[in-house]
Amino acid sequence: MLITKSPRRRESDRDSESHLETRLKSDRLLAAHSTKPLVVHSIHAAAAPAALRRLRAAGIPVLRAPEAAGPLLAALRRAGHRRPAARPPRKIRVPGPRSGALTEPEARELLAASGIALPAHVVATSRADAARAAGDGRAKAMKLIAPGLVHRSDVGGVRLDITGKTAAARTFDALMTEAPDGAAVQVTDMIPRGVECVMGAFRDDQFGPVVMFGLGGIDVEALDDVVFRLAPLSRSEAREMLDAIRARALLGAHRGRASIDRRAAVDLLVRLSRLIAAAADIAEIDLNPVFLDPYGAHIADARVVLAAPHRLD
Repeated sequence: MLITKSPRRRESDRDSESHLETRLKSDRLLAAHSTKPLVVHSIHAAAAPAALRRLRAAGIPVLRAPEAAGPLLAALRRAGHRRPAARPPRKIRVPGPRSGALTEPEARELLAASGIALPAHVVATSRADAARAAGDGRAKAMKLIAPGLVHRSDVGGVRLDITGKTAAARTFDALMTEAPDGAAVQVTDMIPRGVECVMGAFRDDQFGPVVMFGLGGIDVEALDDVVFRLAPLSRSEAREMLDAIRARALLGAHRGRASIDRRAAVDLLVRLSRLIAAAADIAEIDLNPVFLDPYGAHIADARVVLAAPHRLD
């Protein structure tokens, strides 16, 4: 509901203020007893007289520009939907009181305990471990893992399409050449390439837990095709996120490729939103890239940042 306030003709500033005060008392009463979102437009908004300050203190938005009311009312309508209760994740064991970024195996453990599935992996601490992990003949992704190491691709810490024991052992040696103390190598099967997307969640100082979805990969900032919603998500909100990016046509049947598994993408977004909403000590979750194809949503890389020292056990 939008209410517009403007001064009457030929009235003094004092009369205008008195008239505004009288009218806005009824607006506060209306807002208190209405189930509809209420927004007030007033040419006095910039000056912020006492009457308008009292409206704002009561939680009623007051706008100077009427064209801003439409997007605001639409956002209030979305936020006004009854939100699903956040389901707390099962207890997760993370070594010791911690803050900052977890290693990827730790992040995978946390996500798996919350019902978010990731491909199987092996942590190799020797070239023999790496060779054994590649013994099935399938192509592997090998990634350096170490405390505090976040952007591995920037330091050459990711190698893809490694096939065979010998190649895996050599790749292990190469990755560990400049590795810090305590480093190891994570070995996983290569994921079939689909639509490269990003899913994430973070805790905003003003809005609280927020979920993000868009086109992903190392060029996510350059592509700038992402959307945000408050957590936790309903399934309908998650579906709306898929349709809200500019490149949404890529998620459907495109150039001979079948449509993605939308149910799997929605499931992942909903689970991610429930985790960030339920676990206050998680500051950020970054799943990038997530490959979406007709057979599911496949997470290739996961990062979790803890907000403050704590123990998740």
